[in-house]
Amino acid sequence: MRVSVLLVAISTLATPLAACSTTATLYARDFNQAVTPPREARYIDTGTAFFISADGVLLTAEHVVRRCLRVDLLSEALTPTAASIIASDREADLALLRITSDTPPPAVLRIAAMPPQRSEPVKAYGYPTSTDMRRAAAIDAKLADGQIPAKWRTLAADPSAIVVLNGRVEHGYSGGPVIDGDGAVIGVTVRKSTDPKLDLFVAVGPKTLASMTAKIEVKPPAAPIQVAAGDDGKAVRPAIVRVICWSATTPPLGEN
Repeated sequence: MRVSVLLVAISTLATPLAACSTTATLYARDFNQAVTPPREARYIDTGTAFFISADGVLLTAEHVVRRCLRVDLLSEALTPTAASIIASDREADLALLRITSDTPPPAVLRIAAMPPQRSEPVKAYGYPTSTDMRRAAAIDAKLADGQIPAKWRTLAADPSAIVVLNGRVEHGYSGGPVIDGDGAVIGVTVRKSTDPKLDLFVAVGPKTLASMTAKIEVKPPAAPIQVAAGDDGKAVRPAIVRVICWSATTPPLGEN
């Protein structure tokens, strides 16, 4: 089944994970006067992105940056910096960003060639609104098993395109990487189950990510990230940033 058809199915079964708050509250509390919002800005949508190229290219979910007047990035390893949208694919729910400054990324992640095995533990990273504005959080996850409802099994049929995972993600994880034990990205979080009883979420898989990143020339870092056994995220967190989408209007009901 084509990825576009799978993603149409996802939209009926899950909800995006970006989050919205008022410009005034977020600006005053977390930007500390370091960033001046666009004149027309009224709201802020937040999500997650991560560096995939040494020249400052990032990957995120398209719905995180869909109506942005301007995109800013923020993390514990990166001072507030603006980014531009250089490519987007609404069907795949993926977008590519590039930082507008010459500042090199603190770290860069690579895309895995294969999806995880059924029993392989992975971690999903993101910036939920309930935690430190500058520090990425992580949850343990694994490829979903027999708990998948019948209407989700088609999505799980090709984990190289769409990865269905067990794990409790929160609002703000959209656009964040799902990372295997070698430090490679096996998916980008885009949706979670609408059923509160199911700890299931959906990530765009490595085959689809490879198609998206083929649109640009990815510059590999001089020193690839090495993840040690039992790593708590220290190695990969510098590559993951919070996306600040300054918006003139609130998202349509049900989208964020």
